Amino acid sequence: MPLFSRLAGCLYLVIIVFGFWDEVLVRGTIIVAGNAAATTQNLAAHETLWRVGFTGEITMWLLSVVTMTIFYVLLRPVNETLALAALVFNIMDTAMEAVNAVLCNFSALFLAQGAGSLRAFDAAQREALTSLALRVHEYGFGAGLLFFGICLVLYGLLIAQSGFFPRWLGILAAVGGACYAINSYALFGAPALADVLFPFILFPSLIAELSVSLWLILKGIDEEKYAERVALAV
Repeated sequence: MPLFSRLAGCLYLVIIVFGFWDEVLVRGTIIVAGNAAATTQNLAAHETLWRVGFTGEITMWLLSVVTMTIFYVLLRPVNETLALAALVFNIMDTAMEAVNAVLCNFSALFLAQGAGSLRAFDAAQREALTSLALRVHEYGFGAGLLFFGICLVLYGLLIAQSGFFPRWLGILAAVGGACYAINSYALFGAPALADVLFPFILFPSLIAELSVSLWLILKGIDEEKYAERVALAV
């Protein structure tokens, strides 16, 4: 199990890095806030970058399946019901993000290119529809992040109660998950508030996820206390 816990930490860190790269270096390069025309032009001109960014997302989802499985096995001795609930929320998040990204990202790309039957739309119409697809992606991602936020809160509770992780790490994870959930609810219910909160509301989430991944890589779990937990759960 110590080997698997460190593997989970490594994969988790790769997921974080890929997510940052896709959001900042891919989407941040192509999407121009408030300028649908420039965004559409960038998207049509940088198809390869957009597609490479999407392959990074695919890799994240694949690694996420492995990571969530390890977390479930690792935390199941603490509370099997909560560990299963966290796994289900994590699966929901990954599935929603995958469907949302495929539909919205490639709808935006195809509209920006305007090939084939999409020539029926003039440039202004395609720019508006491209902007709409990217906006819908933002909301779809927010929906997935709500499920992941709840998952992270549950992970935090399990980590704090485990005894083979430091309690502060679990509290940090729970706070980070709550920030994800608050951000999503604000996006859906109070967009003006979401604009004020973003991106500051997500800093605790980033710190929490980095802390969990780095702790697993550098420290792992307390093997003796983990064995005690497993024995009690049998």
